[in-house]
Amino acid sequence: MNNRVLIVNDSKFESMILSDILSALGYNVRVTDEYEAVRLVSSFSPDIALVNYVMRDTFGDQLIEKIKLKNQSVKCILTSANQIDRQALKSSRIDAIVKTPIDKNSLERVLYHLSEADAEAAANVEELSKLRASIDRWKTKKSDQPLDEQPATQRQQDAIRFCPFCGHKFEGDTVKAFAFCPHCGGKFNK
Repeated sequence: MNNRVLIVNDSKFESMILSDILSALGYNVRVTDEYEAVRLVSSFSPDIALVNYVMRDTFGDQLIEKIKLKNQSVKCILTSANQIDRQALKSSRIDAIVKTPIDKNSLERVLYHLSEADAEAAANVEELSKLRASIDRWKTKKSDQPLDEQPATQRQQDAIRFCPFCGHKFEGDTVKAFAFCPHCGGKFNK
C-alpha cells in the first residue's frame, strides 16, 4: 500500500477534511502549502500528492511538474472544486483529477486505483506485449484501405471500449475520447 500522502492546498479547511479522511483510511498524511511542497517531496517522500488546482501564487498543474521533476514516482492527483478543462492543463504528468468536495469512499477508490495500477500494469506486461504483437500482425494483414474509408462496423470493432485500470465499460465512447477515466480517474496514455 502506498501510505504517504502529501496534501498541497492553501485552504486550511479543505486540507483538514482531506487529512481527516486519509488518516481514517490509514494513510500517513502531511499538509503543506504551495511554498513548501517541493521541499517536503524530498524530506517526506510521499507516494501520493493531492494538489489543489488554484492556489494563491501558482496553479496545481504547474506545481505537479515541479514535484515530478523532484520525484517522478509520486502519483499526483489534481483536486478542484471547479470543473477543470483538461486540454488547458500545462502538465501532462497528472495521474488523476478529482472534484472536491469528495467523500471518503470516492477518494479511497481513486487512491486504490492509483496504487494498484502500477502493480496490475506490471503483471499484465507480458499479456499486453502479446496483444500488441497480435494487433501488429492484424494490421499487416489488413487491406491498404485507410481507416476512415473502412466500414463503420470494422472501426467500431477496432476501438477499445473499457478502462484498463478499473475495467469500466464505456457506453458509446472509446478510451480515445478521454484523457482520464471518468469512473476511476486513471490517466490514459496517448
